[in-house]
Amino acid sequence: MNKKLLLILFLALILRLISLNQSLWLDEGIQWWAVTTFPLKHLVTEYIKGDFNPPLFHVVLYFWVKLFGDSEIALRLPSVLSGLGTVYFIYKIGGLRAALLGATAPLLIYYSQEARMYSLAAFTATATLYFLIKKSKYYFIFAILMLYSHYLTWLLIPMLLVLHLLPTLLALAFLIPWLPILWSQLNQGLGAATNPIWAGLSSLSLKNIFLVPIKFLIGRLPVDFNFYYAFTLFIPLCLAAYLIFKARNKLLYAWSFTPLILGAFISLKIPVFSYFRFLFVLPAFYLLLVLGAAKTRYSNLLIGFFIGINLLAASRYLLDANLHREDWRSAISYIHATDPNSQVLIISATHSPFEYYDREQSSHIHETDLNRLINQPSVWYIPYAQPIFDPDDKIRRTLDKLGFKAVSERHFRGVTVIRYENPKAKLFSKI
Repeated sequence: MNKKLLLILFLALILRLISLNQSLWLDEGIQWWAVTTFPLKHLVTEYIKGDFNPPLFHVVLYFWVKLFGDSEIALRLPSVLSGLGTVYFIYKIGGLRAALLGATAPLLIYYSQEARMYSLAAFTATATLYFLIKKSKYYFIFAILMLYSHYLTWLLIPMLLVLHLLPTLLALAFLIPWLPILWSQLNQGLGAATNPIWAGLSSLSLKNIFLVPIKFLIGRLPVDFNFYYAFTLFIPLCLAAYLIFKARNKLLYAWSFTPLILGAFISLKIPVFSYFRFLFVLPAFYLLLVLGAAKTRYSNLLIGFFIGINLLAASRYLLDANLHREDWRSAISYIHATDPNSQVLIISATHSPFEYYDREQSSHIHETDLNRLINQPSVWYIPYAQPIFDPDDKIRRTLDKLGFKAVSERHFRGVTVIRYENPKAKLFSKI
């Protein structure tokens, strides 16, 4: 293998290992809970009906956990490996400079560190497009893997049918056994989409449209839509647009824009338009930058400029703990240290990351079981995602009715922990 490629892959690995052991967040906690709770058959035929994704990543992680355990690092390693695979196939399509952009890409790094299917989708899509270009027999295999990795990769199907009709039709035939479960997922998913907060996160809006190129460029760094950000990002965004226009490559254009355009139309009815769901488009973005830069007299300078942006944005995310995922680990450790025999009240839909770090040390109370708190002297309340799952704030109002008073509140990067005490219960306990 090319020594320079090995160095790039090593760099990609190092960047993806930094801060890999940060706390799991909600979706990762749910993923862990699913693959460690259910037998495989139930996981891919029953549980997944409520998780609007194809089954490939669930199956991969199910067996991975059996072999390597369920630490934060172990859970995320399949995504790390998928990220390295993405960089490799970017190289196979576009060469070393494209691979270096992929290796340092802040958004690819972020989702290579998440125990979810987005990195796998980017890997299988990039491999599929490479084998499409080569008209290889492996195209058929990777096309199936891609289609079973993430539903939005299906938006590449029109392009694939035009470019490689029969192998694509054969790959689509392998989806037929999955269609009954997809139908069940659609019925449940459409119901969830009516929640205005969920819908707002992925609806078609100018903000979500602008976030696609911005996040492709700077990754998960926070964005504030003001003059300062507009001024800072104006030159790199315009330069990227110029290079993409300069590239003039129909295949890469189709890979880049077909999913975004079709996703925008779908989002008029079903809210799916979030930049991270289009991670499998990002390799095409970098390939277009390299191709466009090659058609100018300042090719090395331009590529160096975008590599510099990548490294700055990736370093900011990797080294600044405030930009990491929700800190459930510290929140639960704080509860354990403060009150070893604690009772914790948490909305049932968000219990998974709590259970991952609690490991049954605390008494877990769901919002549907508040009667258990009658005459209890204290309880910890974690109001995570309360606007979504408890929009009327019924839990707090019930605690007030039961006589509880909030006595302390701590924040742990996205996770708030509130200590409630019941003076009446303490009084009765002394009689």
